[in-house]
Amino acid sequence: MTDIKFYTDYMIWGDYAAIRAIEKISEEEYRKSFGDLAGSIATKAGHLVGIIEYFVKAIEGNPYDSFPSFADLSKDDLIRKWKELLDVWKNFVNNRKYRYFKMPIAKGSFVNIELIFADALFHTIHHRAQILSFLRILGKGKDEIHPRDVNVDFINYLYKEQNQLILNTPKKEENQITVEKSEKIRNF
Repeated sequence: MTDIKFYTDYMIWGDYAAIRAIEKISEEEYRKSFGDLAGSIATKAGHLVGIIEYFVKAIEGNPYDSFPSFADLSKDDLIRKWKELLDVWKNFVNNRKYRYFKMPIAKGSFVNIELIFADALFHTIHHRAQILSFLRILGKGKDEIHPRDVNVDFINYLYKEQNQLILNTPKKEENQITVEKSEKIRNF
């Protein structure tokens, strides 16, 4: 299994893509409701930041009783908090200081921290997708958000940020045809 640091780098890369997109919208667009069940970019981003805060506090030994939400923060304050928490999160992963800890959701059992990092990664993917969908509903696309649109898919991360990993992967003869076909499709 690939080290959790690899996936954490992906999570942080994806979160920063969402942050850059949110920075380009107004406070009004940030708070625009897409319905009672859907919420707004503020509610989704506030929840996403709450997830990270929840796990950071649990790792530090000061757990919340439930997931906090930061939807009431202004867009700029939320982004500032989000970036701060991502720095703390990355520090936890890089230092690997905390190996096991108790969490309320685990009913007092010890939980391997790598599983918590994985849970946060998978859970935040869902909310990033909601945020980016809301931005597209607002009509934000290639020109307003990102030159090539915001694509935070894992395979896009591998191609853009981990290109050396893909290029340095040994190619077996039977895979060469697939690689050539992929190049043709991408260049189409």
